[in-house]
Amino acid sequence: MTQNKILKRIWEILYPMVLYFGIQMVTVYIGYIAIFSVYVVKGFDKKEALDLAQMQLLMLNLIAALIAAPIFLKMYHKVLKKQQKYRTEYETSLILKFFWIIPFGVVGMFWSNYVVSFLTLFMPEFMIDSYDETKEIVFNSPFLLQVFASALMAPVVEELIFRGVIHNRLKEYMTVKNAAILSSLLFGLYHMNWIQIPYAFLIGMLSVFLFEKYKTIYASIIFHGIANLTSVLISMAVSGQETGTEEKMSMVEQCAGLLILIGFSGILLCGIGTIINKRVNEKEKFENEVINDYDSML
Repeated sequence: MTQNKILKRIWEILYPMVLYFGIQMVTVYIGYIAIFSVYVVKGFDKKEALDLAQMQLLMLNLIAALIAAPIFLKMYHKVLKKQQKYRTEYETSLILKFFWIIPFGVVGMFWSNYVVSFLTLFMPEFMIDSYDETKEIVFNSPFLLQVFASALMAPVVEELIFRGVIHNRLKEYMTVKNAAILSSLLFGLYHMNWIQIPYAFLIGMLSVFLFEKYKTIYASIIFHGIANLTSVLISMAVSGQETGTEEKMSMVEQCAGLLILIGFSGILLCGIGTIINKRVNEKEKFENEVINDYDSML
């Protein structure tokens, strides 16, 4: 294999991640400058304006995810068509079977956090401190923003990129096992801090397992979203963070809220699954009628 072909394959694997990073950087940079300028015009000094702009970084990342989602959805569908799996994606999208992924996501988050907590016992201080800025940006944001950004849009975009595009492309050049390890490693490295790298790697491996089991991106998105949602709720419970109503939620309230959200997610999931199953059945019925008509003509 020539060097150009090798470099082309490497770029084909990496450029979705690089593209998303570029979208985030441009969105955050432009938004950060705009927000900082607004606060300066309003009469805040530069230090206050910088601090206030810093608090909007999660919102800016959410905007970046909204911009990126349709781009990577289209890219994912191209990968499926290239691999002749487009129809399989719909045929195996039986979301009614996915209800067990909800508790699996909760358990997966706790298990991954436990492993990372154990690893931190052996990490030097600078590695542990690398997560402080990210944690402050995420968990000092309003609760609904955390849920929408971390538990909804981030899983959608990241699963499309790392499982839908990168993992699928890696399978063209190596075994599924090696593709799973490499795509999960890239997913961990993408988070760029020592605490999130092992956590994201473990979540990535569990996501690949579900992706390969059901042959659909829906499974890994649901798992990733439930894991992130659980992480947000538990972090709020542990830290006693304010929720926007200037009232601190007790542990009991947090657990009750978690159960309610899991139940609501399950109901919503079943509703979506019913709609998709109906569409799949109608599509297959139509295709069978066309095939039968064609056979009768012959």
